[in-house]
Amino acid sequence: ARATTEMPAWASAITVLVFVSGWVLTRGANMQNFCYKMWGEPTFLCGLVRNETVPGTRILCSGWWGLARHVNYCGEIIQAIALALP
Repeated sequence: ARATTEMPAWASAITVLVFVSGWVLTRGANMQNFCYKMWGEPTFLCGLVRNETVPGTRILCSGWWGLARHVNYCGEIIQAIALALP
């Protein structure tokens, strides 16, 4: 009997889902930070996310950026985990 090395479709779907969720987190956080730094907008994603800063600074502490910066590259870590799953 030959051993198969193919991943089941459900495992492939989970891997892709984990990778895409990491990419969305990373991209969303970077876009929020970029838009705030460039234009100083008070909200992000058509008003769904309110940009809050550390008092007296321009350092974002809310939204996707606030989440990602606390775990330092959280999205990239999730993407790396997804690539390691297969």
